[in-house]
Amino acid sequence: EGFLQVFDEGRLTDGRGRTIDFTNTVILLTSNIGAELSPETSSRGRIGFGPTRRDPKERAREVSRYQEAVSDAARRALPPELFNRLDEVLAFAPLSREDVAEVARRILAALAKDLDRARGVKLDASPAAIDALLDAGGFDPEMGARPMRRAIGRLIEAPIAEMILKGELSRGDVALVDVEGGTIVVDAVTPA
Repeated sequence: EGFLQVFDEGRLTDGRGRTIDFTNTVILLTSNIGAELSPETSSRGRIGFGPTRRDPKERAREVSRYQEAVSDAARRALPPELFNRLDEVLAFAPLSREDVAEVARRILAALAKDLDRARGVKLDASPAAIDALLDAGGFDPEMGARPMRRAIGRLIEAPIAEMILKGELSRGDVALVDVEGGTIVVDAVTPA
């Protein structure tokens, strides 16, 4: 009902009677509706931004069919009163393993910045660590990048926090993230 008020009236009133103006707002709703329809997981090939061996016209038709299928899935999944108020339904290709690896690098860069600012600790993660994160549950074609956030939290952030609490990682140290025996390890190194 709150969405309908925003779409119809351009405003939303909260439980305390405060009104929020949405008249000059673009609202994006995201969902995994139709994710199972992606040719990414089928034998026909990949929709996305990677190279393709197929004829560009055939690829364009495949993309169009996929977008129509996702729009139909959204129409079936959402109440008509909500779906009819949407201006457009966009279908995005699933993230590839390389896409999620880039997401991991960006999450780790943000973590490194926060760690340096808050604790004076540098973070250095090897490329092998990124691959190990992907293999340790950080990559799931149907879930996008969400599992990577959890994998980094479990395999990197938690060990670093524990090392800081134990006094094993201090200001000026470097937290080295690498792989040993197929397992992600975090070592504390004090520069000479």
